[in-house]
Amino acid sequence: PTDSVKISSLRITNHGEKTRHLSLTSYVEFTLGAEHEQARYQLHTRYDEASGAIFAQNFYAPDFENRVVFSWISEPTTSHTARRDHFIGRNRDLTAPLGLEQDELSGAVGAGYDPCAALRCAITLAPGETRVVIILLGAAATDDEARALIERHGSPAAAAASIGDAITTWDKRLSVITVHTPEPEFD
Repeated sequence: PTDSVKISSLRITNHGEKTRHLSLTSYVEFTLGAEHEQARYQLHTRYDEASGAIFAQNFYAPDFENRVVFSWISEPTTSHTARRDHFIGRNRDLTAPLGLEQDELSGAVGAGYDPCAALRCAITLAPGETRVVIILLGAAATDDEARALIERHGSPAAAAASIGDAITTWDKRLSVITVHTPEPEFD
C-alpha cells in the first residue's frame, strides 16, 4: 500500500421489486498548494478521455508542478465538470448544490477558476441487484502513472485487496507498542 490513492467503496443494493435508475455524483475540491485561496486559480484541470478521470496540476507551485492528481469513478461517466462555481452555483453551498439539480454537468475544464472534480454516472439496478462503485482520489508523477493507478485499484476486487493490505499494514505498525494502565479502557 505505497500508492498515493484514497479508495472509497460504495455498495448499492436494490431491495425493491422494481428496476431503479440512479444518478451518482462524486465531488472533490483540489488545492495543490499551501492555501486553497492562493492556489485555486493556478490549477489546470482536464478530463482524461482514456480513463474517464479529471486530472489537475499546479504548474506554479514547486512542490506540485511535477504531480498529477486525479479523481475517478468506476462507472462510465455521463457528465463532468471541473468548475466549482458550475457545480455549487451562485449563492449556494454544498448542502444544496446546483449540479445535483441539473441533468448534466457543464463539462468545463481548464485553468483560471476555482477548481473541483465532479463526476456523474448513471446506474441501473434490477430488483435484488447489488453494485459496488469505486471512487479514487490519487496523485502520480505523470498522466500515464495516474492511469496505471486507476487500472491497479479501480476494480471492486482490487480496491478491496488494497484496503485490506492497508489495514494489515496499519495493524502491524500500531501493534508494535502496547500500553497497560490501571484503567483498562485506556489500554
